[in-house]
Amino acid sequence: MTKILAQGGGGTGTTFKSEGIFIFMTYGEKLKDPRWQKKRLEVMQRDNFKCQICDDITSTLQIHHKSYDFNVEPWDYDLDNLTTLCIPCHELEELAKSKLKDLVLRLEKQGTFKHKIVMEFYNNVYLKLNKNG
Repeated sequence: MTKILAQGGGGTGTTFKSEGIFIFMTYGEKLKDPRWQKKRLEVMQRDNFKCQICDDITSTLQIHHKSYDFNVEPWDYDLDNLTTLCIPCHELEELAKSKLKDLVLRLEKQGTFKHKIVMEFYNNVYLKLNKNG
C-alpha cells in the first residue's frame, strides 16, 4: 500500500520513499525543506549575501540553479551549480536561458547555418559563463 504523506496543490512534484512510506512534495514544498534551506544559506554565505551579477545587497535574494538534472533534488546539487541572484537578475537569467533555448531549437528545426553559430555560443560561451559564475 502506498501512503502519501504530503501533497501540494498544483505544480510538479516528486514522490520518494522514506522509511517505507511514499512521500509526494511539490517544488514549492521542497523549497521549504530544511535540506534546501541549509544549502541555500551555504550558497548565500559563500556569495557574501549579494547578487553575483549586479552586486546588489539590499534586494531580496534567491538561489539560481545554473542547470538542472532530471530526478535531482534542489539540495543535492553541488555548490558550484548554485549562485545567489537578486530577483530582477534571476528573472532576467531565466528569461535569457529560455529565449536562447527557444532560438536554438527554432534554428535547429530550420536547419540553418546560423544554428551552428548559436549552438557554439550556447555551448562554449553561455554554459561556461554560467558554470563559472
